[in-house]
Amino acid sequence: MSDTIEEAAQNHIRDKSHASLRDLYNALLSGTLVVPLFADLAKETGGRTDVPVRCIRLSDGEGCLPVFTSVDRLREWKTDGSKYAEMPGRTLFEMVNAMPEIDCVYVNYSEHKGTPKGKVSRREFESLARGELPEARDYLSNRGNLNRNSEGGN
Repeated sequence: MSDTIEEAAQNHIRDKSHASLRDLYNALLSGTLVVPLFADLAKETGGRTDVPVRCIRLSDGEGCLPVFTSVDRLREWKTDGSKYAEMPGRTLFEMVNAMPEIDCVYVNYSEHKGTPKGKVSRREFESLARGELPEARDYLSNRGNLNRNSEGGN
């Protein structure tokens, strides 16, 4: 899957700089992410693929799509496993941009300590869906990016 995304996340957690955040955004756009599904992928007659993603609601009420940098990271969240699809980052952000109920994408959502993780806000993933990098200065102090490595979900 994406050691590049995980490496960029680790670098950003360590450096917390404009350059490290830009590198992280680039890695998210060009890398591949693991997306948990609640059912199998299905091809529609028009050639589109139905991707039945598993969305969650965070404790603050935000609609969230958890995504992972590897199947091992997915198993940190769902230890019994889950159906999943591997998706290019840009494709994922384009898809979630069309889902108004989703407020954030949470990379490596889990309680596992030491795993690089964090939220990508709607504003960030809207830019990424267009293939653009969000303005790093807007997010360095914002909780909406991969600035921490020990917070997580369930």
